[in-house]
Amino acid sequence: MKKLLAIIMAIIMLLSLVSCGDVPVETVSDDTETTEMVTPDEVDNVEIEVEEISNEVVNVVGWTDEYDDMPYPFGASHEGDPDYYYYRTTTDSFAEADNYFRNYCGGEEFDAWLSEYRNSGCVYTAIDEFANVYSCIKYFDIPEDDAREILEGIGSFTDDEIELILSDDAEAVAKYFAADTVFRKGKNIYSLCWIYNHSIEDYKECGLTYSDMAISFLYLDNVNFTDEAEEAIEAKVQRFLSSELDRMICSEELKNIVSEYTTLRKLFSTGYMSSSYEMVEVDGHEYYQVTDQRYNTWEEWEAYIRYCFADELAEEYLSDDLFLNVDGYLYCSTGGIGYPYTDDYTYELLTNGDGVATVSVSIPSAWDDEEPDIRTLTLVLDEEHWKISDIAYE
Repeated sequence: MKKLLAIIMAIIMLLSLVSCGDVPVETVSDDTETTEMVTPDEVDNVEIEVEEISNEVVNVVGWTDEYDDMPYPFGASHEGDPDYYYYRTTTDSFAEADNYFRNYCGGEEFDAWLSEYRNSGCVYTAIDEFANVYSCIKYFDIPEDDAREILEGIGSFTDDEIELILSDDAEAVAKYFAADTVFRKGKNIYSLCWIYNHSIEDYKECGLTYSDMAISFLYLDNVNFTDEAEEAIEAKVQRFLSSELDRMICSEELKNIVSEYTTLRKLFSTGYMSSSYEMVEVDGHEYYQVTDQRYNTWEEWEAYIRYCFADELAEEYLSDDLFLNVDGYLYCSTGGIGYPYTDDYTYELLTNGDGVATVSVSIPSAWDDEEPDIRTLTLVLDEEHWKISDIAYE
């Protein structure tokens, strides 16, 4: 396991070096789930003995990207039963609904529920679906007072933990009671069994990102697998992390794309570009031939816009009547609506992973009584180049 931890740390360190600097990643919340992201500083605070650095993917006989059984032997370990860690999702007391709720719910109905929703089948992942004390209370609609009495009788929960279990905040419950050997996303908990028996595409469909799995993977040294089982799990997660490494925007790319955006933001607000006295008049508007060396032909201008923006947004900018194609040359109508914002700007990376990133860009107003212009850009990886695909106004 130490070997794999060293590999993961090497990948994260490589990402930091390739990106030419640290990229700040903040926690992003919405009404349904919260993605916990890892920053370089957080990783640096994890004390790990790096013994070996290797990019080699471990090959395990009989293992594929699709469904497969764990390789044998998988029935014994020198430090405990590996099946326990393989199927484990939450802390032990939280999972033991069957010992305390059976009499209240009725033996027959309870056994039917337990048989269907026990998490050993690696089917259910939501904390309010697979069998545990929280899902039991929700499924059988147990009144709060009765549920509290049962939970207090268990004797394993503090008053604050009981209040959390009795709440409707499934994500907070999952975060608090998740085992330290699982991968969590919102209210969903992914056991090692689920990770092993699902494909990398399944990870992506569930929204699991490089950051989600990289930080969780640091804790897998707590797992007492046989060598064969440990190698198989490590190979599966390592392959995902390796595939995702190149699908995160680095700091230099982010800096460049924000810089280009602020330049274009000003151009499309004022229409001011270096130009000659060569003028045409269209619908009462005067257009002057652009002499900027970066783009004085329409072909160069179109290539630049398509380089910065994804297809739909590029078409929108190319159709802006502030700029005109005259016999293959770029003309612009100067003296536009004005640009009451300074050339200074700040930006903050919000999300990053799986070929998509979001960044908040704030441009201060040139007038003291005006609020800064803040917009959230969605960036997508188009082959090997990042482009702006959406601009949200705040």
